[in-house]
Amino acid sequence: KVTTIENDIFKYGNYISSIEIPDSVEKIYSGVFSTCQSLVSVTLSENNENFAIIDNILYNKKEKSVVSCFSTKENIVIPYGIEKIGNKAFAYCDSLVSLTIPDTVVEIGDEAFVFCKAISVINIPNFINKIGAFAFNHCKSLKTLTMPNTVNVIGDGVFAGCSLLKNVDFSEDNENFVIIDNILYNKTERTVVSCFSDKKNIVIPAGIERICKKAFAYCDSLVS
Repeated sequence: KVTTIENDIFKYGNYISSIEIPDSVEKIYSGVFSTCQSLVSVTLSENNENFAIIDNILYNKKEKSVVSCFSTKENIVIPYGIEKIGNKAFAYCDSLVSLTIPDTVVEIGDEAFVFCKAISVINIPNFINKIGAFAFNHCKSLKTLTMPNTVNVIGDGVFAGCSLLKNVDFSEDNENFVIIDNILYNKTERTVVSCFSDKKNIVIPAGIERICKKAFAYCDSLVS
């Protein structure tokens, strides 16, 4: 009779190799499998109305979202029709190198790719309007990132720990964001969102009113 599987219920469950989910479950929190490093099998009945598993990724069929990944694949393609990548959906997917995101996705949740250490390129498709806080935190192999003009919300510290990130491609006429010296600024809110610079000396422009959480986190080269 279990109806809900809360977030972090399997946290640090590195010994868990298989999980069976009954049809009574109506809600599963995003990123629920994110720290289950030994998980190889999640079982659902084929007629489950709420969830589906494709290539070791759990999807919410009604919400059209990625709930949680437990795949060891290097290359993953999210099916067309999915609209949201949930919080921590791909967290700690150490093997993930490339990800294909369909144009139907409009939101990337908080910490969606946290500690995806092998991923090197992410192309954010058109029509995405929100990228959550710390979405790419500690993506240590990430080198390039393309952002569409449709993005109007980007959470705090989105690039924290992206030590190899050199290029984030924003259109010059983007109304919401601008990148100056490898620092992402929110123009409308006058904030420092996130830094991916390896410079020793940084000058924040006049007019900026707020430095967001973890905006300069892990900027190891920063001296002044």
